[in-house]
Amino acid sequence: MDINFITDPSLAPQPREHMRVVRVIPNLYPDGQRVWLEIEITPFMPGDRPNLSIDVNRLNGPTVASMSVIETQLTQMSFTIHLREPLPGEYIATVTLYYEPEQVIHTLSHLFEVPASEPADTLTE
Repeated sequence: MDINFITDPSLAPQPREHMRVVRVIPNLYPDGQRVWLEIEITPFMPGDRPNLSIDVNRLNGPTVASMSVIETQLTQMSFTIHLREPLPGEYIATVTLYYEPEQVIHTLSHLFEVPASEPADTLTE
């Protein structure tokens, strides 16, 4: 007898070759120096946990933040990542899913903008 508790096929664990980064949503903090990244990946097979490489770059420029997630146990996660020397302009957040460093399975990117900061109000007496 085959019992299946998963009624939504999109929630069924996937083999390595079908793994994907489903979404990357960057949310800039008001200070313009930190980004809250929401990440979702497809469900994976038990015991076959993927790794993630997360990079934030200035558009056509240098990397300003990066981090790694090794053998995640979650399909939905969020992280606060700090931008080194943030400047106003466009940035790109890229999440790469892999099992071995040379075995990239899927990559997804999302553009976001760091606006020019408003000058601080000065107090006059």
